[in-house]
Amino acid sequence: MEFDVLQDLWRDLGGKAGAKFERRLLDGLGADHVRSNMTRLELGLWLELIASLGVCFLTGGYLFENFGTLRYAIPGLALHGAVLTMVVLSARQLYAVSRVDYSEPVVVIQRRLAELRVSRVRSEGAMLIAAPLLWTPLAIVGAHGVFGLDLYAAFGAPWIVVNFGLGVAVLLLAIWLSRRYGERARESALARRVADGLAGRSLVEAQRLFTDVDEFAAEA
Repeated sequence: MEFDVLQDLWRDLGGKAGAKFERRLLDGLGADHVRSNMTRLELGLWLELIASLGVCFLTGGYLFENFGTLRYAIPGLALHGAVLTMVVLSARQLYAVSRVDYSEPVVVIQRRLAELRVSRVRSEGAMLIAAPLLWTPLAIVGAHGVFGLDLYAAFGAPWIVVNFGLGVAVLLLAIWLSRRYGERARESALARRVADGLAGRSLVEAQRLFTDVDEFAAEA
């Protein structure tokens, strides 16, 4: 049932006299639609968690095998720490999804979805920002662990230093841009689209639906 149909029904019921009935219809409509979106989000989070645990097992094994060799242990530890962080973030978001109770008032569900959205945007954004720093450890660990190649010997220490330095420069630039233009960016349509992309389509659609439901109920 679409919102315009509900609006016609509300008018037929006589405005305020049908407010309670209209609210129940909206609660049911919102819950039915949001469940499918949240199910997709939950499935995606489970896949992220399982994949992260798998990578965590691999990086942990590599770190254990090379713990006594600092030039491999240090990048291995950095990579393992990043993967562990991804595991924790995925688990926290799954917990947040489990807290959404569709029997609660729409405004409460809205707040929980908003908190989940902020959590997803922050976690995805943090990983994007950290990615430049992880490129060098990933290259070292991947080349050594998968192919048995020693990038230190192949390219020399300057290559390692330059690549890590570029990662640090990109990170510092991102931090400077966020502080310099953060407030202005929050008001732009592009920034909102980027945030929507980081949050995920399912969560954005679910949040928008409950926003529409709450606004429509407020008009009743």
